[in-house]
Amino acid sequence: MNCDDCGGEMAEPNLCVLMFSPLAEERRESAWHRVSNLCARCETLKRTDVKKAYPPKARAPVRRIDEASNSTFAFECLKNRWVPQPIYLSGKPLWLYGKGELGRMAEEYLQYAGVVVAGTFEHDEPAPLDAQVAVCIVRNAPYSEIEGRLRARGFRNVVPFYDLTDTIITDHPWKNGWLARPEKTDFIKMEEVLDRWWDEASIKHYLQFLAWRIIREEWIFRGLTITKDNMFFIPEIAGVLRKNEVFLDCGAYDGGVSAAFRKLSAGAQTIMVEPDAANRSHIGGFDEVLPFALSDLDDSALFAEGFGLCSKLSPSGKIMKRTARIDMLCLDPTFIKLHLEGGEFAAIRGAQATLLRCRPIVAARVDHNPDGLWKTADYLMNLLPNYRFLFRNHCWCASAAVVYAIPEERYA
Repeated sequence: MNCDDCGGEMAEPNLCVLMFSPLAEERRESAWHRVSNLCARCETLKRTDVKKAYPPKARAPVRRIDEASNSTFAFECLKNRWVPQPIYLSGKPLWLYGKGELGRMAEEYLQYAGVVVAGTFEHDEPAPLDAQVAVCIVRNAPYSEIEGRLRARGFRNVVPFYDLTDTIITDHPWKNGWLARPEKTDFIKMEEVLDRWWDEASIKHYLQFLAWRIIREEWIFRGLTITKDNMFFIPEIAGVLRKNEVFLDCGAYDGGVSAAFRKLSAGAQTIMVEPDAANRSHIGGFDEVLPFALSDLDDSALFAEGFGLCSKLSPSGKIMKRTARIDMLCLDPTFIKLHLEGGEFAAIRGAQATLLRCRPIVAARVDHNPDGLWKTADYLMNLLPNYRFLFRNHCWCASAAVVYAIPEERYA
């Protein structure tokens, strides 16, 4: 763990309750204290008189944790950390760091939003040191490591690109930079969910996800692997697949996930649901493609069409799209995958009868909105008896998190 004040590494966590005068707009009882992790030197320097106390001068951006056995302490930190502030465009020239898929999507998003991109660069390519640099890499390295390299080069305004999507005013549906503002009841539910994950890896991944979304700290657990290569088909899933599976691909996009599934299950039937017409035009050679927008109601709703991976049900949408419950489709899936840009929880609620009747494997993205903090997992955990529940982050910045549910009979 790292000290909140000096950033130095500590062999053991040292939990300190610090008093301070709350901000005028935050005069609640809970605002009068925060839990901090301080080394012995910084603890002696801290003032604890309410009238004179002050917050930590710097929040450690990264914490390296050896074992998930520190989860009680780690969760206590989540409940009492300093609330991070949203990140805005600075007014300086905006440069994008990263030219991969996310970098290209970021350029398209910013162009749509009317934000001028001064340039893009990666590795050791030059860029003005006074620019605001938005990091568009979440797959290959922790954000803190990339930010550290850029700051070592002399850049001073380095931010995660996703955070800008939460503050730029636009009707574009991409809002992956959300910050959670959980209440006391949310923390109670998150702690309940934390205790119900099947394996230690899930506890680590879940804590890492919560730390980024709630306090924007990057918690790195020793031995934890972050990879997108096996998203939806982690070893624990691939190891229990059988022949002739029925794969329901909710939010199929271009059909790539269904194509990957066919390689894992001989004779598999794939049924795809993709509401975006442009996305469906890229799908070919599959059993069935349904044009519905999945929800918990059989109705119609505004849909943001034509945004590729970001297309979804949204109040900012320009067209009405027919919505449908999975239960209404009258299918018998053995595996349900959901990637609906924030609509996963509603779609799962609309699949209750199917889940209970068919007891499929479930893989649901939970990183698109605060439903992913606990509501999606809690609903599945309470609905489905005799299941193993796992949690995995498949990218850094909590940007590709998946809840997995595997029925016990798969191990018989």
